[in-house]
Amino acid sequence: MTIFLLFSKKAENQRGRYMSDDAFHGTDGPLSVEDRRHSSSLAKAFIEAGKELGYEEVDVNGGNQTGFTTPQVTMKDGQRFSSARAYLYDGKTRSNLFVLPKAFATKIITVKSNGKIKATGVEFNVFGMTRHIQARKEVIVSCGTVGSAKLLMLSGIGPKKHLQDLKIDIVKDLQVGHNLQDHIGNGITLLHKDNAVAPPHPLNFMAHLDFLFNGKGPYTSNNVEGMSFTASKYSENPNWPDIQIHFFGLSLTADYGIVIKPSIGISDEAWKQMSELCGVETALADVTLVRPKSRGRVSLRSSDPFTAPIIDPQYLSHPDDIKVFREGYKFAISISRTEAFQKQNITPVLTPCGNFEAETDEFWECHARYLPFTIYHPVGTCKMGPETDPDAVVDSRLRVYGVAGLRVIDASIMPTIVNGNTNAPTIMIAEKGASMILEDWSGIPTKSGDVITDAPAKTEL
Repeated sequence: MTIFLLFSKKAENQRGRYMSDDAFHGTDGPLSVEDRRHSSSLAKAFIEAGKELGYEEVDVNGGNQTGFTTPQVTMKDGQRFSSARAYLYDGKTRSNLFVLPKAFATKIITVKSNGKIKATGVEFNVFGMTRHIQARKEVIVSCGTVGSAKLLMLSGIGPKKHLQDLKIDIVKDLQVGHNLQDHIGNGITLLHKDNAVAPPHPLNFMAHLDFLFNGKGPYTSNNVEGMSFTASKYSENPNWPDIQIHFFGLSLTADYGIVIKPSIGISDEAWKQMSELCGVETALADVTLVRPKSRGRVSLRSSDPFTAPIIDPQYLSHPDDIKVFREGYKFAISISRTEAFQKQNITPVLTPCGNFEAETDEFWECHARYLPFTIYHPVGTCKMGPETDPDAVVDSRLRVYGVAGLRVIDASIMPTIVNGNTNAPTIMIAEKGASMILEDWSGIPTKSGDVITDAPAKTEL
């Protein structure tokens, strides 16, 4: 069993159809995972479409990722079950945990003695007041791919020239902020006739009651009716998918532009063209690049910790990403033209793009560049790697190179983005990181019920 699988299983409380598959799933962890409690006829049609194309219905978190599935969700009794609910809510009574709300970390405090650098505490702002707290053992940074990179650089740990330009004192020259990777999507809108997919009317009190008292109904749905993975002809391994399809029962126009339009940055010009589909039953075959080669960067805008950083994802800057995107669109179109989808009266809407003929390579490239959007899976800005890697920020035990007493434990340490959703892998990193902390400070007492109690010694992430 790999270390990845060991700690993924440790985190999971599988409550759905894979409960008996103990080779790939755990049932004793804190994170509840369930089957979706609400779906439409489109979900079944999606699975049947996959079979028509020669794909099996698979557990994408099992032994074979290639195929079609109706996805599971982190949910308990029909309600979203976040990592906060899984790990923090039950930990409120722990003597070794104190959560200070509204606190904003502004700097990692470091000292230099006998040529060595050590992190000794954290500076933070709470209710407009600057405060400092000392670390008894070490400082753990878990601010996320953007936030961790920002905090390290504000603390003088980052690219030397960039910090000098902002007049930040250099503590350690490391390539913090580089290697930014993300999954991006861009979909094909599909017309259909199943009004059971439509979001419930706000005044549909029965839907509210069904959710509150039974944990069922449309309010339990994340609207992902299906999901599939496949490897394009550009993948060096046919069993290593580089394309993911999120099959949404709703499209980008479902809410008439109230939330979706501003949240993914749809321009007024693009919306004018898209808004013609408002009020029409539509779905979305969202093509997602899960092994992008493009690399971006997070950098500081200023030395002011309250100023947002610069996030430059450099989407589609590598030519191979466009090639894979094109194949993804063709795959989505092939799904839409299966007999299973035709029975649902599903029709793709191919909005004109430039002056290119529909479904040509030039058309798909134009489509890819017209409205790509993030899937919110950023990783990589505090890259884990060996000491010989000039771009590495942390070692295999997630310790920041050259700064004792400082670790980064979040998605930013991924050297390369995983070819799937990043929620569970990030939780796995946290579980493994917690295990390593206990291993390295073996004198710390633990008690029954702590998150990590039985991790194997001297293992690598």
